[in-house]
Amino acid sequence: MTGYKKTVLKNGVRVITETMPHLHSVSIGIWVDIGSRDESVAENGICHLIEHMLFKGTATRSAFDIASALESVGGNLNAFTSREQTCFYARVIDEHLPIAVDVLSDMLINSTFTPEHFDRERNVIIEEINDVFDTPSDYVHDLFARAIWDDHSLGQPVMGSADGISAMVRDDIVAFKQKNYTSGRIVVAAAGGVDHDELVRMVEEKLQLDHQDPVVASDSDVENAKPSRKAVHRESNQIHTCIGFPAYRFTHPNKFAILVLHNILGGGMSSRLFQAVREKLGYAYSVYTYQDFYRDGGTFGITLATDNKNAVKSTDVILSEIAKIRENTISDDELDSARQQLKGNLLLGLESSAARMNRIARHEFGYNTFTPIEETLARVEKVSKDNLKEAIDTIFSADRCAAVFLGSVQDKILDEVHWDIIS
Repeated sequence: MTGYKKTVLKNGVRVITETMPHLHSVSIGIWVDIGSRDESVAENGICHLIEHMLFKGTATRSAFDIASALESVGGNLNAFTSREQTCFYARVIDEHLPIAVDVLSDMLINSTFTPEHFDRERNVIIEEINDVFDTPSDYVHDLFARAIWDDHSLGQPVMGSADGISAMVRDDIVAFKQKNYTSGRIVVAAAGGVDHDELVRMVEEKLQLDHQDPVVASDSDVENAKPSRKAVHRESNQIHTCIGFPAYRFTHPNKFAILVLHNILGGGMSSRLFQAVREKLGYAYSVYTYQDFYRDGGTFGITLATDNKNAVKSTDVILSEIAKIRENTISDDELDSARQQLKGNLLLGLESSAARMNRIARHEFGYNTFTPIEETLARVEKVSKDNLKEAIDTIFSADRCAAVFLGSVQDKILDEVHWDIIS
């Protein structure tokens, strides 16, 4: 039996909760349905910059006051920006939930964006961008996003570029926030030892915004993106590789087949890629698959880092394993094991209030409703070989394969890989 409840306030803000009576903690997030994909080229990175600025002070709180308000009672406060949403969240013991609501609401409504703080935080973000650039295991994913999404806004880096952030002025971000961070885009999600009606009362009191209807997502040309392959030279001891394919959107009816396929191909130490690339050949310390689901598309990715001399060989091994998957080599036992692994991962991952809070928020944005975990587990159990074949045939093809090699490489590496293995 789920403890999920939802209330839409008069101003359009949605309040959703999942009560976990056995917990004395609460995770709460104010989610705004906007991210880097909603930015123009000139605006790229502005949502992440706004995320930072909301921590720098309000009309009544300094940056120190914001940080200490929750830390002083044993809680914590943080935020993140993704390609589709921005979230400001806190975790506290249940008796201090009113403090969390007050601080988060104050940050969103009353941040001052002073010129001094703006100039300072802009420099901080540039250093953060430089840190990603100097970390190849992170930077390769920014390069891969552009390779798979072409010139679509999903291919933009969430943090933007150093030059782009340097060119932004305070008035730009203030105007962007006023236009886009409106009540119709906001979901307040909480999970743990929370009373829904009490939280609704607190949000009504603290998060006083004018009414705005939800923003209807504009039509996207994401299906027209043309995946590409590129080699990016940088002197290093390893080549970091990302290979992947456009995949299903968040609400696709065959979505769970992709998650089962992930466990079979690269979801753990028993997966086909881990066994083939690491255990049998020793080409990499780690190799794994991952998925990103968006409102109108998705990604199925594979990533690893390997010695320069093994980059082509390890890529060919990966493509060979994909080819085997395409040949319907999945046995009944392997399918059942992958389903059980996925169910276990889902259940174990939802034992914290933070994970539950994230799940109900993403379901609100993705489905405009809530799916109990029992229903999700039942859908996993129903994944069949036919479902897997449909996903495999849809996703894995050579002409839809994007790839990035980052390291001591030249463009010729792209010709040395046998891409037609998966044809």
